[in-house]
Amino acid sequence: MKRPTHLTVENVAEVLLKKGRITQDQYKDILIKGGAQRAKLQKYQESNSGRRYQQAANLITPAEIISSFNLLIPDGSGRLLSEDDITRAVAEEAGMAYQK
Repeated sequence: MKRPTHLTVENVAEVLLKKGRITQDQYKDILIKGGAQRAKLQKYQESNSGRRYQQAANLITPAEIISSFNLLIPDGSGRLLSEDDITRAVAEEAGMAYQK
């Protein structure tokens, strides 16, 4: 299988599922609702910024979209999946060291 060359909500969710950071049900929800969640975040961002910052709406990352679902990590810790957790999982999958 060819590795993706850019990050999408779908391939980041797949990495999170593979790494055990989300459940199969959470994965399905992300795939189903990811596009609507992106639109919701863009609308929120646009309403809170001036005209000159409207381009920033296109810079919403897959990690931001997925973390906005407020998903519980399925390890029993009761922690919510954060952007840092997501970025760490993607870095591990890419064979890179994670640095905040």
